[in-house]
Amino acid sequence: MDVQSIENYSVYDYSLVKLTQTGNITQILSLSHKNNSCPIKKLNKDEYVLVDTGEILKCNHIDNRSQNLNTIRRSISNLRDLINNNFVGGSNELWITLTFGEHKIYNSKELCSIFEKFIKRLRYKFKNIKLDYIYVPEPHQKGDWHIHLLLKADSPLYIENSLLNKIWGYGFVKVNRLKDITNIGAYVSAYLINIKERRKNQKRC
Repeated sequence: MDVQSIENYSVYDYSLVKLTQTGNITQILSLSHKNNSCPIKKLNKDEYVLVDTGEILKCNHIDNRSQNLNTIRRSISNLRDLINNNFVGGSNELWITLTFGEHKIYNSKELCSIFEKFIKRLRYKFKNIKLDYIYVPEPHQKGDWHIHLLLKADSPLYIENSLLNKIWGYGFVKVNRLKDITNIGAYVSAYLINIKERRKNQKRC
């Protein structure tokens, strides 16, 4: 959002306003009112009470983090802000996908170890360039992993698919420029969310 659009953004005097500045992106959220009433009050990690009736009930704990939509929304929002605070789509930035071939990886610790060694090889190959990154591991529908990587250098950066494939050494790679994208954090977040939606809507054989 540029300065002009900020000046034309109107809120009520009593509104609750949150302004977030991340890189070249300014985000303004406003609430005309806040609902402070809550029908329950948490007593401890396992119990809560209904305020109106005084009835004490057991908490229904969520074992699978993917079921907690609020946690996922917060994670996506934090990821979007982190990306926008560090990436603007310049000639020194790349959007990379790293996949595995026949040797699928299902263990997240093994995945992290493989990625850390890959980054060391990549930095050794480009040892005259300072490289920073944000990476997002993502599971396929069957549980095996692949990686999305945002890579940033302190100078213009170009890596051929064939070269990166040799450095990676585990499967298919894809290198893209993030050109003509104003809000990279929103783009990457939407991309990841769309993948999940497409998988959810796929028919199982």
